[in-house]
Amino acid sequence: NKTIYAYFQENCQKYPQKTAFLNEEESYTWQESFRMYSYLIQKFKNCGIGKGKTVTIATPRHLDSPFVIFAAVATQAYIMLCDSNREIGDFLKNCAATIAPAYVIRRNLFGKWILESKDGQLLSFDKRDGLDFTEMVTAPLTCDEKEGSYIFFTSGSTGKSKAALVTQYALLNNLKFM
Repeated sequence: NKTIYAYFQENCQKYPQKTAFLNEEESYTWQESFRMYSYLIQKFKNCGIGKGKTVTIATPRHLDSPFVIFAAVATQAYIMLCDSNREIGDFLKNCAATIAPAYVIRRNLFGKWILESKDGQLLSFDKRDGLDFTEMVTAPLTCDEKEGSYIFFTSGSTGKSKAALVTQYALLNNLKFM
Protein backbone atom coordinates (compact mmCIF):
# COMPACT_ATOMS: atom_id res chain seq x y z
CA ASN A 1 0.00 0.00 0.00
CA LYS A 2 2.57 2.56 -1.17
CA THR A 3 2.97 5.12 -3.88
CA ILE A 4 5.94 4.80 -6.19
CA TYR A 5 7.32 7.96 -4.55
CA ALA A 6 7.18 6.31 -1.10
CA TYR A 7 8.91 3.22 -2.53
CA PHE A 8 11.76 5.35 -3.99
CA GLN A 9 12.10 7.39 -0.80
CA GLU A 10 12.18 4.32 1.45
CA ASN A 11 14.83 2.59 -0.65
CA CYS A 12 16.91 5.76 -0.86
CA GLN A 13 16.96 5.93 2.94
CA LYS A 14 17.71 2.21 3.41
CA TYR A 15 20.18 1.67 0.56
CA PRO A 16 21.53 5.07 -0.60
CA GLN A 17 24.68 3.70 -2.28
CA LYS A 18 23.30 0.41 -3.60
CA THR A 19 22.64 0.10 -7.31
CA ALA A 20 18.98 0.62 -8.16
CA PHE A 21 18.98 0.78 -11.98
CA LEU A 22 21.57 -0.38 -14.47
CA ASN A 23 22.19 -1.36 -18.04
CA GLU A 24 25.34 -2.23 -20.00
CA GLU A 25 26.55 1.39 -20.07
CA GLU A 26 25.55 3.07 -16.82
CA SER A 27 24.01 2.62 -13.41
CA TYR A 28 22.29 4.67 -10.70
CA THR A 29 22.32 4.24 -6.95
CA TRP A 30 19.06 4.64 -5.01
CA GLN A 31 20.24 8.10 -3.89
CA GLU A 32 21.02 9.24 -7.46
CA SER A 33 17.72 7.76 -8.63
CA PHE A 34 15.72 9.54 -5.95
CA ARG A 35 17.44 12.86 -6.71
CA MET A 36 16.67 12.61 -10.40
CA TYR A 37 13.13 11.41 -9.74
CA SER A 38 12.41 14.24 -7.25
CA TYR A 39 13.96 16.80 -9.58
CA LEU A 40 11.71 15.69 -12.46
CA ILE A 41 8.60 15.79 -10.25
CA GLN A 42 9.31 19.44 -9.45
CA LYS A 43 10.07 20.24 -13.11
CA PHE A 44 6.79 18.67 -14.24
CA LYS A 45 4.73 20.37 -11.52
CA ASN A 46 6.27 23.73 -12.48
CA CYS A 47 5.09 23.13 -16.06
CA GLY A 48 1.52 22.53 -14.90
CA ILE A 49 1.41 18.75 -15.03
CA GLY A 50 -0.85 17.60 -12.24
CA LYS A 51 -4.02 15.92 -11.07
CA GLY A 52 -6.43 15.06 -13.86
CA LYS A 53 -4.08 16.03 -16.72
CA THR A 54 -3.23 13.42 -19.33
CA VAL A 55 0.42 13.04 -20.30
CA THR A 56 1.55 10.94 -23.25
CA ILE A 57 5.10 9.67 -22.93
CA ALA A 58 6.58 8.43 -26.20
CA THR A 59 9.64 6.69 -24.92
CA PRO A 60 12.19 4.29 -26.30
CA ARG A 61 13.49 1.56 -24.05
CA HIS A 62 16.11 3.48 -22.16
CA LEU A 63 17.43 3.62 -18.61
CA ASP A 64 16.07 7.18 -18.16
CA SER A 65 12.50 6.24 -19.12
CA PRO A 66 11.33 4.94 -15.70
CA PHE A 67 12.33 8.22 -14.02
CA VAL A 68 10.31 10.27 -16.49
CA ILE A 69 7.31 7.94 -16.26
CA PHE A 70 7.31 7.64 -12.46
CA ALA A 71 7.85 11.39 -11.98
CA ALA A 72 4.86 12.17 -14.19
CA VAL A 73 2.77 9.69 -12.18
CA ALA A 74 3.85 11.39 -8.93
CA THR A 75 2.22 14.63 -10.11
CA GLN A 76 -1.12 12.73 -10.07
CA ALA A 77 -1.52 13.01 -13.83
CA TYR A 78 -2.80 10.14 -15.97
CA ILE A 79 0.09 8.63 -17.90
CA MET A 80 -0.31 7.07 -21.31
CA LEU A 81 2.71 5.31 -22.79
CA CYS A 82 3.13 5.34 -26.54
CA ASP A 83 5.59 3.69 -28.89
CA SER A 84 8.28 6.25 -29.70
CA ASN A 85 8.39 5.02 -33.30
CA ARG A 86 4.72 5.82 -33.98
CA GLU A 87 2.95 9.11 -34.46
CA ILE A 88 0.81 9.70 -31.36
CA GLY A 89 -2.21 10.86 -33.39
CA ASP A 90 -2.12 7.69 -35.50
CA PHE A 91 -1.77 5.58 -32.38
CA LEU A 92 -4.83 7.20 -30.78
CA LYS A 93 -6.93 6.84 -33.96
CA ASN A 94 -6.50 3.07 -33.74
CA CYS A 95 -7.85 2.94 -30.18
CA ALA A 96 -11.43 2.67 -29.02
CA ALA A 97 -10.82 5.41 -26.41
CA THR A 98 -10.98 9.15 -27.05
CA ILE A 99 -8.03 10.68 -25.25
CA ALA A 100 -6.57 14.14 -25.79
CA PRO A 101 -3.24 14.47 -23.97
CA ALA A 102 -2.50 17.86 -22.40
CA TYR A 103 1.24 17.13 -22.53
CA VAL A 104 3.57 15.01 -24.65
CA ILE A 105 7.03 14.00 -23.48
CA ARG A 106 9.55 12.49 -25.93
CA ARG A 107 13.22 11.60 -25.89
CA ASN A 108 15.12 12.95 -28.90
CA LEU A 109 18.09 11.40 -30.70
CA PHE A 110 20.55 13.45 -28.63
CA GLY A 111 19.34 12.09 -25.29
CA LYS A 112 17.36 15.21 -24.36
CA TRP A 113 13.77 14.92 -23.22
CA ILE A 114 11.29 17.38 -24.70
CA LEU A 115 8.04 18.24 -22.92
CA GLU A 116 5.39 19.98 -25.01
CA SER A 117 2.04 21.20 -23.75
CA LYS A 118 -1.19 21.71 -25.70
CA ASP A 119 -0.69 25.47 -25.45
CA GLY A 120 2.76 25.24 -27.07
CA GLN A 121 4.92 25.42 -23.95
CA LEU A 122 8.23 23.64 -24.53
CA LEU A 123 10.71 22.36 -21.97
CA SER A 124 13.93 20.51 -22.64
CA PHE A 125 15.60 18.55 -19.87
CA ASP A 126 18.31 16.00 -19.41
CA LYS A 127 18.90 13.41 -16.71
CA ARG A 128 22.13 15.14 -15.73
CA ASP A 129 20.15 18.26 -14.77
CA GLY A 130 18.79 16.44 -11.73
CA LEU A 131 22.03 14.80 -10.65
CA ASP A 132 23.91 18.04 -9.95
CA PHE A 133 21.93 18.76 -6.79
CA THR A 134 23.82 18.52 -3.51
CA GLU A 135 20.62 18.45 -1.46
CA MET A 136 17.62 16.26 -2.01
CA VAL A 137 14.66 17.90 -3.65
CA THR A 138 11.56 17.19 -1.59
CA ALA A 139 8.21 16.70 -3.23
CA PRO A 140 5.59 15.90 -0.59
CA LEU A 141 2.68 14.05 -2.12
CA THR A 142 -0.89 13.42 -1.19
CA CYS A 143 -1.31 10.87 -3.95
CA ASP A 144 -3.57 7.89 -3.32
CA GLU A 145 -1.89 4.69 -4.48
CA LYS A 146 -5.29 3.24 -5.34
CA GLU A 147 -6.34 6.01 -7.73
CA GLY A 148 -5.82 5.40 -11.43
CA SER A 149 -2.42 6.48 -12.73
CA TYR A 150 -1.57 4.64 -15.94
CA ILE A 151 -3.61 4.30 -19.09
CA PHE A 152 -2.67 1.00 -20.71
CA PHE A 153 -4.08 -0.31 -23.96
CA THR A 154 -5.21 -3.83 -24.68
CA SER A 155 -3.76 -5.67 -27.66
CA GLY A 156 -6.86 -5.08 -29.73
CA SER A 157 -7.29 -8.78 -30.51
CA THR A 158 -11.08 -8.36 -30.66
CA GLY A 159 -11.03 -5.07 -32.58
CA LYS A 160 -9.58 -1.71 -31.61
CA SER A 161 -7.33 -1.39 -28.56
CA LYS A 162 -9.22 -0.45 -25.42
CA ALA A 163 -7.92 1.74 -22.62
CA ALA A 164 -7.55 0.33 -19.10
CA LEU A 165 -6.73 2.49 -16.06
CA VAL A 166 -4.15 0.93 -13.70
CA THR A 167 -3.25 2.11 -10.18
CA GLN A 168 0.20 2.53 -8.62
CA TYR A 169 -0.84 -0.17 -6.15
CA ALA A 170 -1.50 -2.63 -8.98
CA LEU A 171 1.70 -1.74 -10.81
CA LEU A 172 3.96 -2.10 -7.76
CA ASN A 173 2.33 -5.36 -6.72
CA ASN A 174 2.62 -6.76 -10.25
CA LEU A 175 6.34 -5.93 -10.22
CA LYS A 176 6.76 -7.41 -6.74
CA PHE A 177 5.29 -10.77 -7.74
CA MET A 178 6.97 -11.09 -11.15
